[in-house]
Amino acid sequence: FYSEGGLEQRIGRGAGRLKQAYAIERVKREARLKNMRVRETKTAGGIRLKSGQELPADIIVTATGLNLQLFGGIALTVDGEPVDLSQKVAFKGMMLSDLPNFAFIVGYTNSSWTLKVGLLCEHFCRMLAHMDQHGYAVVRPRLPSPDMPTRPLLDFGAGYVQRALSQSPRQGTSGPWVMAMDPNHDAQVLRHGPVRAKAPELLRCRRVR
Repeated sequence: FYSEGGLEQRIGRGAGRLKQAYAIERVKREARLKNMRVRETKTAGGIRLKSGQELPADIIVTATGLNLQLFGGIALTVDGEPVDLSQKVAFKGMMLSDLPNFAFIVGYTNSSWTLKVGLLCEHFCRMLAHMDQHGYAVVRPRLPSPDMPTRPLLDFGAGYVQRALSQSPRQGTSGPWVMAMDPNHDAQVLRHGPVRAKAPELLRCRRVR
């Protein structure tokens, strides 16, 4: 690093160079989950590269990434019982199975994040309007079958996502249980599709006089 800036100009003049290479050993997932340190690639004088060459280094800054905290660390309970998020399945990418009156938002990982956010908010507002119009107080997605096939919530290779998958909800393989990453599909389902379907269970409240 050059405190006075001008790194690109120095490289262009031949005063320095950038070396990019993959480490010779991939860190085992178990080791990453336990201590997040890449010991296998460090040597006494620097870092060992995939080619076998050692790259001298005075200082090594390990960028191990972050760990996701789902839903801001909220401890969810239903009727006093703690909720195991890993046993829940996402519905329309905004609610979780058997979890009443709870909505969340995850944007696109392959496109504009806020594009998905906007579509989910539209559908959520439509759902609230439908509930208000018909006097419903509770909305709760129900799985069509307890044995419904599922898969990880996100198909995204970033380390911080992979490390959180075992504690995260899952998604289904078809219908509204898919965590879609396609704006065209979501526009049909979330913007133009019906709010009421077989999965959401809507319960009416007692009217107060």
